[in-house]
Amino acid sequence: MTEVGLIEELSMEKSRAEERLVEEVARLEKQIFSDAWSPSALADSLQKSWNHLVIVRINGSSDPAISASEETAAPAAEEPVSSDADEPGRLAGYALFSIVAGEAELLRIAVDPECRRKGIGRRLFSRMLEKLRAEKAEKLFLEVRSKNEAAIGLYRSFGMTGAGCRKNYYSNPAEDALIMTREIR
Repeated sequence: MTEVGLIEELSMEKSRAEERLVEEVARLEKQIFSDAWSPSALADSLQKSWNHLVIVRINGSSDPAISASEETAAPAAEEPVSSDADEPGRLAGYALFSIVAGEAELLRIAVDPECRRKGIGRRLFSRMLEKLRAEKAEKLFLEVRSKNEAAIGLYRSFGMTGAGCRKNYYSNPAEDALIMTREIR
């Protein structure tokens, strides 16, 4: 049985993400998104003090059990917490979000296809909400492909509601974006 060994919250203001982490996120981006961000775009985004990255790593095989306790990296400029000092585990998912003037936006969220349906997306979203509350964010916004029923279901389970539509927002394939929002309490 594999354990989810790590959940980290990283802010580039607090600590520089290792080049390896940026490369891992970029690989997952390329695997999942038709409009994947490049490693340099990710690194540039993470240098902004208002952007934050939450990741989940798994230790062992690609079948993570969700019964393990969650560990969060300390906010100081320290090495990320890991259950195995030599090998931090495989990146299973991440959420990239911004917080500016009391408003937050989920920029990217992704879970490795081999790790889906294991609660990792839910853990990422929950950890993001914890950070938003701690930072006194008042409102969260996101855009999601209008046909991405799994993501829309996840967001609705966290109290997100539809706030509008952006016609032909996405390309490859062309698709509308559903704008979703919720108050942070």
